[in-house]
Formats: sequence, C-alpha cells, structure tokens
Amino acid sequence: MKETLDKVREENNLLREQQSNLVSERANLIKKNEYAKEQIEAIIERLRNLEEYE
Repeated sequence: MKETLDKVREENNLLREQQSNLVSERANLIKKNEYAKEQIEAIIERLRNLEEYE
C-alpha cells in the first residue's frame, strides 16, 4: 500500500511539474505571438503608407 501511495505521489509531482512547464511555455508563446502580430501590423501600415504616395 505504501509503495502505491509513493508512486502516486511521485506521479502527481511529475504531473505538477509538467503543468508548470506547459504554463510557462504557453506564456512565452503568447508573448512571441503578440510580438509577431505587432511586426505584421507595422509592415501592413508601412505598405499602406507606400500605396498613399504612389
């Protein structure tokens, strides 16, 4: 019984660690996505400005 409890606790700890890593990775991906979105919006704005001067 104790062995089973120890295994479950270990598995629980590993799952918590994985969840923490995934949350961190998600936050980083959201930041990268926002940065890419800003860059694309800036490019679109520059293209619109070029069209106005043509």
